Amino acid sequence: MADGVRQVPHARDMTASDFDATITGRANGEYNEWVIANYQVIGLFVAEPYRVSIEVEIDYPEDMPDYLRGAGTAAGFDYKSLAEIATLFPNLPIYAFASGGVVEHIGSAWVPVTHKTLYP
Repeated sequence: MADGVRQVPHARDMTASDFDATITGRANGEYNEWVIANYQVIGLFVAEPYRVSIEVEIDYPEDMPDYLRGAGTAAGFDYKSLAEIATLFPNLPIYAFASGGVVEHIGSAWVPVTHKTLYP
């Protein structure tokens, strides 16, 4: 990673059928990973349970000497409520899947989103 930009050794453009193949052609126990270039963040996608990558406190054993302890925090995972996620990212809409489509969290409700909202 250079300046926050992830570099991949074999970057290539993908077609719609390439994307389909990464999902339908994936064997059990394998994963796929897409690295997207030249993107614009339009919001957050969430799914329960809301587990996020975040700076977390390190829980050191009480008998661990101070000289072995690090800074006290590290990148990790934590469960957050939907309200906490909204507070962490106040300027981004929050999206999810529900009832066969994409919905946006507005106030305390999930509201259906049009294709035009996601792809202006």
